[in-house]
Amino acid sequence: MFRFLPSEDPEDSEGSSKVAQTAVDFHIETRGGSTVLRLVHSGFSASAEWDEYFDATVAGWTYFLWNLRLYVERDFGVPRTMISERRQTTRSFEDVWSEIFGPAGLAVDGLETLAAGDRLTLTVGDRSLAGDVTYVRYPRNLAGTLGDLNDGALFVEMEPSGGEGWSCGIWISAYGVDADETAALQSQLTALADRVFG
Repeated sequence: MFRFLPSEDPEDSEGSSKVAQTAVDFHIETRGGSTVLRLVHSGFSASAEWDEYFDATVAGWTYFLWNLRLYVERDFGVPRTMISERRQTTRSFEDVWSEIFGPAGLAVDGLETLAAGDRLTLTVGDRSLAGDVTYVRYPRNLAGTLGDLNDGALFVEMEPSGGEGWSCGIWISAYGVDADETAALQSQLTALADRVFG
């Protein structure tokens, strides 16, 4: 077992911040010739001030554990390039969701009815990418594979940050993809974020 103790900083109902300690325990064992990882994140308060933090934590671990499994099963040992943008905003989740995935953003086909298991097609600049949807939580998270980036991963998150604003992150993991191609994708993703967030 390995234990990690992250410090978090949720706000109370009066808007003053307080440092809180949660614990993350990783249990790794072998079962029937397979490796099993069990993660336990504990120490959350039952107060309403923790609701947004708890929700974002569940979404984050869901993605990170899925991404770990994807890497181990499909891309183990292959170098990864992270293409990402993270921006702060005070706009509504729904408004940003519509812009990020709409025609001026990632131009995701069939966004209104997208569900786990559906085909995923999107555009970053002049590059069209295809893969499969892993999960969607409107208007907070979308995750999926990108077969066009050697089974890379896409994760878009709308994450509360405890204050007036919140963070929108767009994360693309590309495995074994040419450096010039990933640099071009990063530049185009930055331009997309600039359009959406100003």
